[in-house]
Amino acid sequence: MMGKLICRNIEILLLLFSAAIAGEQEKKIPTTFLDTLNKGREVAISNADIIPQTVPVTVSVQAPVPADTVSAVLPAVPKRDAGAVPSRFKIQILASTQEQQVKREKNALAAKTSLPISISFDVPYYKLFAGDFAQRGEAENYCTQFKKMGYNDAWIVRTAAVPQKQ
Repeated sequence: MMGKLICRNIEILLLLFSAAIAGEQEKKIPTTFLDTLNKGREVAISNADIIPQTVPVTVSVQAPVPADTVSAVLPAVPKRDAGAVPSRFKIQILASTQEQQVKREKNALAAKTSLPISISFDVPYYKLFAGDFAQRGEAENYCTQFKKMGYNDAWIVRTAAVPQKQ
């Protein structure tokens, strides 16, 4: 008797489970606005609808040009870029947002060296520079001297050379 009851319960569970699965299959997936745009105007495409097309391709092959001909036709490339601006080197002594501090340091530095000293403003910093060197090596020598004077943050900056007025 107990065996019949268990079998009956299993049958009921299987029926309920199969009904639940059938209900899941009948549920519709909610549609979005994009799904409704072409509703009723769907088009099925098969391989028969695709028409293969050929595109004509023209290939031309030229013989290689000898190197001596190329050099005779093309102008020689200059060693230096024509648009390049000559460089100069300055030593940046310090940078600060306080204009008065930079001006005080400029006056103090002017008493210690004969090099040209300048201040520039590059938002938000006032920068104090010393020197104007054509060669980096010369700037490095002076930078070492400024560090010995206590300007430990001194470093070399490359700048564009300003053309001299004739």
